[in-house]
This record gives sequence, structure tokens and C-alpha cells, in this order.
Amino acid sequence: MKGLIIIDFSRTIYDKPNDRLFEGVVDFLEKYGKHYALVIISRDDTEKRTRHIQELGIDHHFKVMIIRDKKGLEEFEEAMEKTGFGPEDTWTIGDKVRTEIAIGKELGCRTIWFRHGKYADVEPEHEKGQPDHTVSSWKEIKDIIPI
Repeated sequence: MKGLIIIDFSRTIYDKPNDRLFEGVVDFLEKYGKHYALVIISRDDTEKRTRHIQELGIDHHFKVMIIRDKKGLEEFEEAMEKTGFGPEDTWTIGDKVRTEIAIGKELGCRTIWFRHGKYADVEPEHEKGQPDHTVSSWKEIKDIIPI
């Protein structure tokens, strides 16, 4: 495995307003899951979210699923610990620049802001919270993370 990719669920993989996966997600998971440990992090009821991910047919792509009532630094550290990768080998993809991206930056991970939808206009609070890359589609992510 080349490294770890931590991916947020709601509004990053899953297009909540339209009740579907974003275009390109399944293709990304299939290709990158062969080369990277994929971890999904989500803030929700564990049983409910796990069932939803299973119903979408994507659960088998993830080495670890971390679903809690909160999403903080500890959950991202847990993803690295459970997969054996450090921040230098980790990518973080999320739609919230002030949480997922800020946490990834704080830990020293490379970050991709999926700037789409509800949080697209929410800017980083601090200069050090700037994402390494900003995209608006999954197609663009394939040009950033090497296989």
C-alpha cells in the first residue's frame, strides 16, 4: 500500500441533498482501493450510517470505517493508527475546510478540499488551515493523488 486516504462521508462521497453518491466516487474507490488504505470518517449514529454505507454498496472498499457522534482529531489519529500510516503518507479529503481539512493540516497530512455544496463558501479560519488542493469534482482528485 502506498499510503492512507481518509475520506469524509456526507457531502464528500455522498451527495446528501440529491440522495446519491457523487459522480466518480465508485470509480475512485475501485482504483485507489488497490493502492491505498481507504478510511471513511463520518459523524452520525454508528449503526444507521454503517447500514447506509452498506446499502450504497461501497463498504467493502474501506479498510476502516470510523463513525461516531463527533469528528475530531482523535478519529483521524485512530485512522492512521489502525492502518499503520503516518501523516506523511496520508491524504485527507473533505468538504469542510474548518474541520476535516483543518484537522488534516494540524496532523501534517496532505489535504484536498472538496469545495462543493453547502460549505463551498466557508473559508479557512487561519492561514495554516489552507488546503493543499481544492477541487469541485472527483475527476480532479485523480489528477492529484498518484496511483
